[in-house]
Amino acid sequence: MDGENIGTAAYIKIKDNIITGKYEEGLRLTEARLVKDLNMSRTPIRNAISRLISEGFINHQSHCGITVAKTATSFEDITEF
Repeated sequence: MDGENIGTAAYIKIKDNIITGKYEEGLRLTEARLVKDLNMSRTPIRNAISRLISEGFINHQSHCGITVAKTATSFEDITEF
């Protein structure tokens, strides 16, 4: 699997974990946790995080890290329609 496909797989898995509630709203996520959960290297995880931040599924705050967005579960409702 090439780097782009691994990055896409990381993105899909993290997004799915957010939508299904495995990663609850407000949960602080770390690269180390995601690397362990997904059994992937840091590079595709970082790419997935950047994409999810831009889409509003994850929030990034300086000195606080990343957290699951408070409205992340509402995305599931939107995508059902």
